[in-house]
Parts: sequence; structure tokens; C-alpha cells
Amino acid sequence: MVEVDAAACDRVLMNWRPASTTPWVVALVAATMCGGVIAGGRRARASRQQPPPSPRSSDARSTRRERQLVTPDPGRHDPVRNRDNAARERVDVLSRRKQDFLGLLSHELRNPLSAIQVALAVMRARQNMHAGQQARTVIERQVAHIARLVEDLVDSARIERGTLSLKLEPVDLRDVLHTAVEMAQPSVAHRRQQFVWTRASSPLLVRGDRVRLQQVFSNLLLNASKYTPEQGQVELTTYREGEDFCVAVRDTGTGIAEEDLSRVFEPFVRARRDVPGLGVGLYVARTLVEQHDGVITVDSVGPGHGATFTVRLPEMSPLFRDTEG
Repeated sequence: MVEVDAAACDRVLMNWRPASTTPWVVALVAATMCGGVIAGGRRARASRQQPPPSPRSSDARSTRRERQLVTPDPGRHDPVRNRDNAARERVDVLSRRKQDFLGLLSHELRNPLSAIQVALAVMRARQNMHAGQQARTVIERQVAHIARLVEDLVDSARIERGTLSLKLEPVDLRDVLHTAVEMAQPSVAHRRQQFVWTRASSPLLVRGDRVRLQQVFSNLLLNASKYTPEQGQVELTTYREGEDFCVAVRDTGTGIAEEDLSRVFEPFVRARRDVPGLGVGLYVARTLVEQHDGVITVDSVGPGHGATFTVRLPEMSPLFRDTEG
């Protein structure tokens, strides 16, 4: 209850002269002194006020307000729910990649088949021997391209099923690289690129599958040629580092953005969509290298500065040389 000085209020009201004092000023002074409200020249009773809240009830109301403002998500820290969300996101990503892949596959198969049809039409016309030879070259190149596409798709399916097997034996990487260079040479020549090969003088013996290793390095060389413009350069280097043999494929091509370096070995991922390919060659190459107990890495300064793919394979142990040699 507010204490009211009644005598003070009476003095203010009795001394009020409307002609000389503004009514609302007198009312304000009376209200301030009496703790009440003056209305129509009469004194109003002082209004009752609620007692001040106790600290305990104030804290309780504050706690309720905080709970209303910050409502925790019951599943935010649920590991099972988080795993389910991550799994759904992964499925969505793979589904989008699958759709992109199907569209890309039809495009990749249609282009070489169209070129083959044109080449066959030229051969049927029999205009001259030179045109016929060019047509045969086109057919050979496009058929090889289709064969690589199918081979990569089959190997990708085998990897997913876990049925990709290796025939391990002593292999000299110099022979493997010689065959891989022969497989990539038509692409390099077609783009009028400069090819530099620093050959090793001593044997590079590893325990591996000869055919699969040829596939790895031919994929890397073809990939370098594909992303390098005409009259660019593709370089192949071999060297020893500790107990490993290293094979580096460098190019002066389009390069790879930093955010894409960690994704280039994933299936159906391509650095550039305007360059032909299914995005499975590097995925297959990485898997084959890892099955040989090796490591494949990529490095690029950025777009427009080329890229370097390096394969590290362990040297064949003397124990295997004695038993298999």
C-alpha cells in the first residue's frame, strides 16, 4: 500500500486557482504528492499496487522464459538420427550422380557412334585412298574410345561388388609404361601435343598385375592428354623415393580447383563438364593402385596451371624375387 499525505493533497487543492494555473499542472503536482490521480478537480483514491515479486518467483518466471526462447532439439545429439540423416544425404548425392551419369553415358556413346557412321559413309563412297585411310583411323580411334568406356564401367561394377581380382607376378614398370605410352600416343598425336618421357635406366620391379597397371597408367596419360589443349605438353617421369617407385604424369592443361582436389577420385566426378568422359577412370585407377599396396595423389596450383598425378608403388621384396623369379 502506498502511503498518502492527505493534508498535503488538501492544501494543493484548496490553493488551486484555475484562472492563474493550468489545471493539468495542478493535477500532476497533486498526483505526485499524493501518490494518486486527480480527475475532474477531485482527489482519487490511491490505487493499490501489487507487492514486489519474491526473488524465487522472479527466477522461476525467468527460467520459463528462457526455456521458451531456447527449445533444444531432442534429436540434435542423437547419434542414430544423425547417422540416418547423413545416410539420406549420401543417397541423395549418389542418386543425382546416377542421373547425371546416365545422361552422360548416352552422350558419350552417341558421339563416337556418330563419328563411326560418318567414317563408314566416306568409305562406302570410295572417293580416294587418302579419305578411306582417314575414315579407318577415325573408326579405330572411336572404337578404342568405346572399348575404354565399357572397360571402365565393367571395372567400376566389379569394384562395387568386390569381385575385382589381380594376377600378381614380378613386373618391371618400364615395360608397363612402354605399353601405356603406346595406348595413349594416338590421343597425344591427334591433339598435336608434346610428349616428354624421362625413362629409368635400371629395372623398376614391383609385384603386380601387368594388365591392370597398364590400365592405370594409360588412364592417367589419356586423362592428361584430354585436359591439355592442343600443342600443350604431357610429361611422364619415373624416380625412386625410399623403398617406393614413383611415376608422375604432369600436364600443362586446365588444372584443378582446390575444392575439387579431394573429389577427383570419386566415381562419376569430372573436373570439367565440357570435356568428354564418364568420371570413372580415376576412380578405377585409385582402386587398382590401392590393391597393389600403393598410393595415388594429385596436385594442382589451380585452374589454368595443369596437374600432376603421382603413383607410388612399393619395390618388390627380395623374398618374392627368390620365390617367383
